[in-house]
Formats: sequence, structure tokens, C-alpha cells
Amino acid sequence: MTAGRNFLLGIIAALVLWVGGIADAMPLARLQQQAVVNRRVVEKYRVRVRQGALSSAINRSYFWPSLDLSYTTNTIDESTATEFHRNSAFRGAISYNLFAGFRDRYNLEAAELAEISLGHELQAVIQDLYLTVALRYLDLFTRREQLAVSDDAVTLLEKRLEDVRIR
Repeated sequence: MTAGRNFLLGIIAALVLWVGGIADAMPLARLQQQAVVNRRVVEKYRVRVRQGALSSAINRSYFWPSLDLSYTTNTIDESTATEFHRNSAFRGAISYNLFAGFRDRYNLEAAELAEISLGHELQAVIQDLYLTVALRYLDLFTRREQLAVSDDAVTLLEKRLEDVRIR
């Protein structure tokens, strides 16, 4: 998590350095998207969501019929009256579990709910990043406005000092 904070602080430091022109040019939504794009934690959650989808697909496959195919070839040295020199057999079997039990059904439901939960966790992480960037963005502009107010106050005080010197 410290690497993520360092990355975010780097973005904020860059914004503070370029507050004059670039901060005005970069809208908040773009900054938020850039914060999310290359984050390892976001990619980790995306991988977990994909794994959850794969787990759901695997649990769903238990309800499909299974197909077993086999091919056997036998060869003997010499043909006899009852056996041929070469014989082969092709076998196939299709089976379906008519009594797919409660375990399979509940495993499927659990996998689907886990997939939904992982999706919500991913969205929560992304929203946390959006909030953090928005708060830093707001803090940056607050400080910038405070700097403008301070500059105006200094200008006013210098003007008053000139007036006092003139009197």
C-alpha cells in the first residue's frame, strides 16, 4: 500500500509544481483515470474478478453432460481362424447426472456470489482512488486560492506602506 501512496503523492507533487498552467489543463476525471490505469492493486482485483468468473464457469460445467470416447487397436503376430491379424474397437459414452445434487447447485451459487462480491470489491478500490485524487485536487486548488489571497494581501499592504511613506 505504501507504493500506491508514493505513486499518488508523486502525482500530487507534480500537480503542485505545475499549478499555474497544467493543473488548469487537466480535468479531475482525467487525473482520476490516470490514477487507476497503472495501479497494481487495481490490476490485482481485476485478476481476482477474472478468477471468480472462471470459478463460476467451472462450477457451471458440472451440469453439462460428459462425453467419453476411446479407440483401441490390437495386433497379433499371426492370424488364426477365430482372430484377425488386426482388430480395433471404437467406443463412446455420453453420461449426464440426472441427480445433480444440492452440493453442485450450491457450489455454483456460491461461486456466482463470490464473483459478484469480487466485482464490488474492485469498484470499491477504484472509488477509493477516485476519492483520494479528488480530495488532493480540491486541496491543491484550495492552497492555490489561499496563495492568491495572500498575494493580494501583500500587494495591499505594500500599497498602504507606500501611502504611509508618502504622508
